[in-house]
Amino acid sequence: MSLRVSKGLRTMASRVQVGQQFREHGCPYVWEVQAVFERPGEPTHVRLVQVGDHHRLKTIGIAALLDRQLYDAVTRAE
Repeated sequence: MSLRVSKGLRTMASRVQVGQQFREHGCPYVWEVQAVFERPGEPTHVRLVQVGDHHRLKTIGIAALLDRQLYDAVTRAE
């Protein structure tokens, strides 16, 4: 991985915090960031938990979470 790409991934990771909520396009569920995983040499990932059903979890790359074609950030009031 080039230095430029790894800096970009760190920048993306700094834009996501535990507790933030997102909605996947075409999906009625809201997902909340439960954890951010950063390991040297690997893409950053986040663990999401479904709001209202904490038994439903998924782990995805942070690049996918921040892709506006896949997910939108939501406020807690939505």
